[in-house]
Amino acid sequence: MKPTPRIPDRHRRLLLLATPLLLLPGALAAQQRRLTPRMTLGPFYPDVLPVDRDADLTAIDGQPGRAAGTRLYVTGRVTDIRGKPLPKARLELWQANDKGRYLHSADTDASGPLDPNFQGYGALLTDAQGRYRIKTIKPAPYSGRTPHLHFIAAAGGERLVTQMFFE
Repeated sequence: MKPTPRIPDRHRRLLLLATPLLLLPGALAAQQRRLTPRMTLGPFYPDVLPVDRDADLTAIDGQPGRAAGTRLYVTGRVTDIRGKPLPKARLELWQANDKGRYLHSADTDASGPLDPNFQGYGALLTDAQGRYRIKTIKPAPYSGRTPHLHFIAAAGGERLVTQMFFE
């Protein structure tokens, strides 16, 4: 398994700090905490999971190339309603490539070509402080939808399906 992607210097690359998947940062007062909204799984959750499923979606084990598109580094924390970090929460991420195409048998060439170097799906566990880091690309819009990332966060018997949107 590859190590968690390293976040490069902010001045050299795009860095995105994501809103935690379950709550806003723990430093906020309890009355200011808001739950991350639940959203649909969407039509393109992978129907066959790729062999390579780590937190670096820009490269596939055993292949020399890198995914096309703008590199995107997503970091955040998963916490409970009180702001307590949730270590070993399981995260899944899936998304369209830089042409708007998903790794799903129902997503056709009309969305754009597949990128043989783009993983399209990743899974990871949060660290002891509930933190996660993902290296991916900015997804393209498709079928009139704004670019977005899909997430499933699971911890302590709870499961949240949500999405992160871009302008």
